[in-house]
Amino acid sequence: MAKLEVIFGQVIRRRREKTGISQEAFAAKAGIHRTYASAVERGVVQVSIGVAMKLATALDTPLSRIWKDVEDELN
Repeated sequence: MAKLEVIFGQVIRRRREKTGISQEAFAAKAGIHRTYASAVERGVVQVSIGVAMKLATALDTPLSRIWKDVEDELN
């Protein structure tokens, strides 16, 4: 089973790529550094709930939808 952080990062990356926004533009929109956005997408960091909300907002997606996608991947 993949780590939660990895699956969360994969969900974030897929949603970002689906919107067509670059990682740099996404990070700026979320108010985080691009290297941190990269670390999130690679699943090497655990994000706080506050950062998760910033990411969801930057993706114009409810945080609950992102968690639903993560749960679906875990099952």
